[in-house]
Amino acid sequence: MPTHPLHQSRTRHSSPWLKPGDSYLGLVESRDGCQRLIEVALSQFGRLDILINNAGWITFTPLENMTPALLERVINIQIPAPFWLSQAAFPVMQRQQCGRVICTTSGRAMFLEDALPELTGYALGKMAQLGLMNALAVAGEADGIRVNAISPVAATRMLRSAAAPQELRPEQVAPSVTFHSSSQCVFSDVILQASNGHFSVAQWKRSTGIDFGEAIATPEAIADQWSTITGA
Repeated sequence: MPTHPLHQSRTRHSSPWLKPGDSYLGLVESRDGCQRLIEVALSQFGRLDILINNAGWITFTPLENMTPALLERVINIQIPAPFWLSQAAFPVMQRQQCGRVICTTSGRAMFLEDALPELTGYALGKMAQLGLMNALAVAGEADGIRVNAISPVAATRMLRSAAAPQELRPEQVAPSVTFHSSSQCVFSDVILQASNGHFSVAQWKRSTGIDFGEAIATPEAIADQWSTITGA
């Protein structure tokens, strides 16, 4: 399975928009822009094997200070963009009977201990990526399309705190994307965390819970059985 990114210098097909070595810098905040990006990839490489939904925009703005314009900017890049890109890419992958889709989430959204109050909009967008991952995984299963997610941490321009030299390097995260993009990845619905050379899988689980039967449970009964419900 090819793993050439869109900006790589090698090209097998001419493109009306790209020259060898160019990157596509179009907007992905609209359905038309996302469709155009997929068309560019097809023109450049003749097929589409991998879609990486990595576009993001961050604003450190507390909930009470968030404006409609700021929220729209955050949401448009992190929810509609991966949706429209996936919509455009899926028919191509279905015809090929193979494909890999990687969504990008964040510990800032997944875990209480990593959440920040000034990143409510960002967290909203990153959790939406997981819902998209699950739905696409089901949609693509029969056609050999595998859909997973990464949760990366690296010293990019989005990181406000300083990192020590040689720590939190983006290239330490890149192997997680390459693996999810490869034919070695034969599964879906896995969130691979990658940071500073450490890799782990983030998972949720359901407790066994309790069955109250046909009777309507009361809030008091739920409170009384809380330790059983949670499996604590």
